[in-house]
Amino acid sequence: MTETPSHAPGAPPVQAESGSSLVETMLTLATVFVAALVLAGAGVTVHGQGRFNRDRSLALTQVDSLMEQMAATPIAGLPALFPHDQPIAAFAEQGIDGLDLRVVYAGGDVAARPLRYTVVASWTGGQGRTSRIVMRGSRMR
Repeated sequence: MTETPSHAPGAPPVQAESGSSLVETMLTLATVFVAALVLAGAGVTVHGQGRFNRDRSLALTQVDSLMEQMAATPIAGLPALFPHDQPIAAFAEQGIDGLDLRVVYAGGDVAARPLRYTVVASWTGGQGRTSRIVMRGSRMR
C-alpha cells in the first residue's frame, strides 16, 4: 500500500492550523476591552453634562420665579420676605442638591430708592463643579 502525498492530485488539501492563536485572541479581547472603556467614559461624560444642564435649567427657573415674586411684592415688604444675603428657604428643596438662592441688596441698603438688588443662585454639581446664576433688578416703588 502506497501513501498518497498530501500535495498529490485528488488528495485532501493540507489544512493550516484551524482557529486563532492565543496571541490573536488576547489582542482581540484587549481591543474590545479598550473600546468598552472608551464607550463607558463617553457615557459618564454625557450623563454628567445632562445633569449639569438639568440643574442649570432648574436653577434658572427658580431665579426667574423669585424675580417675578419680587416684582409682585410691594417694595416695602421685600426685605421681610427676602432678607439681605440670606438663603431663601422656600427655594432650597426644588430639585437641586445644595441650591443656595439669595437676594443681595446693593450696599446692603434695603431702604434705598431705587432699590437695586442681585439674585444669586449657586450650587455644586455632581462633578464637584460650583455653578452660579446671577440676575440683577431694581425697583422704584
